[in-house]
Amino acid sequence: MNINSYKSAMNRLEMSEERINGILAAAHKAPLRRKKAFRPAFPLIAAAVIMLTGFTVYAANSGVLSLIFGSERDYSPFEHMTGELEIHSLETFIDGLEVTPMGFAADSYTVYSVFRLDFPEPLPESEKYTELQLDGYGHCTSKLMDTLKSFSPEGRTSGGAMIRYIKEDSDTLYAAYIVSCGYKMSGEITLDFICLNLALGDYKGLIKDSIIYDTPLFSSSFTVNIPEVEGVELETRGTVLDGFNAKLYPCSIVIDTENSYLVQAYEKNRYPFHYALPVYVTLKSGEEIEILGSSTCYMSSGSNVIASTGDTILSSIPLNGRLDDYLYYRGYLTYPAATEEIASLTIGGCTIYPKE
Repeated sequence: MNINSYKSAMNRLEMSEERINGILAAAHKAPLRRKKAFRPAFPLIAAAVIMLTGFTVYAANSGVLSLIFGSERDYSPFEHMTGELEIHSLETFIDGLEVTPMGFAADSYTVYSVFRLDFPEPLPESEKYTELQLDGYGHCTSKLMDTLKSFSPEGRTSGGAMIRYIKEDSDTLYAAYIVSCGYKMSGEITLDFICLNLALGDYKGLIKDSIIYDTPLFSSSFTVNIPEVEGVELETRGTVLDGFNAKLYPCSIVIDTENSYLVQAYEKNRYPFHYALPVYVTLKSGEEIEILGSSTCYMSSGSNVIASTGDTILSSIPLNGRLDDYLYYRGYLTYPAATEEIASLTIGGCTIYPKE
C-alpha cells in the first residue's frame, strides 16, 4: 500500500486530517474479498471517499491502460494521455455493486473513461457482456449532442457514445464509456451518463434469459481535460482513397473530403466507406486493432441529400442554406495504440500507410 499516494489524492479533498487518517486505517485493516495479482488497493479508498464527500478527483493508475485492455500489450508511449476523472456525482442502482472510477485516456476525437464494477455475486459465464438497448437510443442524449455540437465551427452536431465491458473475473467488469466526436475536441468537458442494464453479449435464447440486470447499473457525472494530440497523416495518393484527407490518432480514425466528385461517387456507390466492410489498424508488431463506431456523414449538393450511415450517430445541419459537398468518416480503435507503432490502415479492401 502506497500511503503517500493515497494521502496525496485525498489532500485534494476538503476533509479533515482526522477523517483521512480514519479512512487509511480502515483500508489498512480491511481484507480484500479475493486476491488478485494486479488489483490496486486504491479503489477501496476512492469508493470510501465518494461515499463520504459525493465527489473526488481520482488520480489515474499509471498502468490503467494495460490493466483494462490487457497486460500483454505495451501502452507505455500512451501513458501520458492517461488522465484524471473529476467526479461530480456517482450513484449505484444495484445493492452491493461497487463502482470505482479508474481514469481516462483521450485524443482530440475520442474519450475512454473507465470505471471498475465489482458485482455482489458472480456473473453468468461469458467472455462478452453488453448493454441491452431496447430503444436503440443508448447514451446519445440531447445534452451529449449539445456538448459535441459545441466543437463544430458551423454548428453541426456530430458524434456518439457507447459502453464497452472488459471482463476481469467472475464478478468484476471494467466499463469503458467511450465518447466520439466528429470534430476536434479540446479543453475541459463534462460528461453525464447512465450505465444501462447488463446482458450477455451473444443474446442466446429469449431476451428475458439474456438479461443479467434489467435495471440501470450506475450513473456518473465527471469532467475530463482533452489533451492536444497530433495524428499520423496517411498517404492516399494512388489508392481508392485518393483525394481524401486521412489521419490516425491513438484512439481515433479521421477521414474527410470536400471534393464534390468524391462525395457524389460515394452517394452513388457507397464505396469505400460501406459500414459493413472490415476496417482495422495494423501495428508494426503485426497485431490488428479493429475500428469500432465506424460511421459516414455526407452532404451532396447535387441531390440535396444529408445522410449518415454506420453505428455511430453522425448528423449534420448546414447553416444559412449552405449546401457544400462534404464527407466525414469517423471511427475509434477497440483499444488505444501508440501512433508511432501504427504500420497501416485497411478500409474497404484498401490498405494505406503513414506518410514518410
